[in-house]
Amino acid sequence: MKQEDRADYVARVLVWTWRKIAAGGSSCPLIAREFAQLFGEDSPEVLATLCTFLRAVALCSNRRMKVAYAGCLGRTSDERQVLALIAAAQAGNEARLEAHLRWFARSEARLVLRVSAHALGAALERTISYSLAVAAPILAIMECRPGPLPRLKVRLRMLLIIFANASDSH
Repeated sequence: MKQEDRADYVARVLVWTWRKIAAGGSSCPLIAREFAQLFGEDSPEVLATLCTFLRAVALCSNRRMKVAYAGCLGRTSDERQVLALIAAAQAGNEARLEAHLRWFARSEARLVLRVSAHALGAALERTISYSLAVAAPILAIMECRPGPLPRLKVRLRMLLIIFANASDSH
């Protein structure tokens, strides 16, 4: 698997898991299977760290986050911002991390979110030697609005993805 594909796969699993948890499916066997496949024997610890981070986001956020439904191909702006927050913590870029924290969280709650973002970034790095890429392929650019999408839009997006992948391979 190419590095870009692996980066997008890990980001998709993280976002998809967030969506499933937000919909009340934290004990979903599909989540356990995906995490076991991706993180091996450390999957329960990584999943617990992700859940802790998501609780911190929910508790510390100064507004309600917009999360798409689990089948959406794209990512909402909030989902992309959360990935960027994790990436900044992982990279040790304190200025960028602080900027994301100011956007996300109330001032009295930033420390909790900072610690949990660092913990999740470290868990990803330690278990699969993975560093979250902020500049992601076409799926990260497409914005998805919560709620069902008309089939035509989904088909058009799938065609865009297919053509983008075909042009990358030539």
